[in-house]
Amino acid sequence: MFSCFGGVQAFAGLAEYYDHDPLRHGLVRLARYQMLPAAEREACEPAGQAPTSEALTTFRALDLLGYAYQVTGDDRFVEHARRHADTPCV
Repeated sequence: MFSCFGGVQAFAGLAEYYDHDPLRHGLVRLARYQMLPAAEREACEPAGQAPTSEALTTFRALDLLGYAYQVTGDDRFVEHARRHADTPCV
């Protein structure tokens, strides 16, 4: 539900509406996790739970990466999104 159906927008909207720094920071941490290589994400997840496609993971996280950039101004979020924007999601 988080990566589709507007989950990121809902949480980002709540963080901004209520000026809730812990939620903002949590979303930024999640964006940083999404930028990890698949092997590193797999090490953090129960066996078989982490998506293995870099492009698919990034595609699902584009809104989250954009929000993290807006909050932090860290260009790495934009660079990561651009690097995977044209990659087929297979």
